[in-house]
Amino acid sequence: MSKPELKEVETAARSSRLQLQSESVAKPDDFARAFSSMRADRAQALIVQSDAMFFGNRKQIADHAIAIQLPAIAWSGELAKSGTVLGYGPDTYELAQRADSKRRQTP
Repeated sequence: MSKPELKEVETAARSSRLQLQSESVAKPDDFARAFSSMRADRAQALIVQSDAMFFGNRKQIADHAIAIQLPAIAWSGELAKSGTVLGYGPDTYELAQRADSKRRQTP
């Protein structure tokens, strides 16, 4: 998660009187440890921030969240299609198709 993103999430959590638990994940092998920690700390929800690694491993993230019955929200609808509870953001495949269509129309 980028520092500005984390700061925004921290501010929102504080103003909502929610306790935020941040897990650092540098590579896909870190997911098992992070989800184990979330389970041990009795996390009640997961926010998956925008990150290419998270997007590329969206199915693995969703599977871990489902295994510990942790509701998850992600920045992309594509993550929701992989099994997170909710994805809020653009459909990246549709955006790519639109861009390609426009590119083909331009002489």
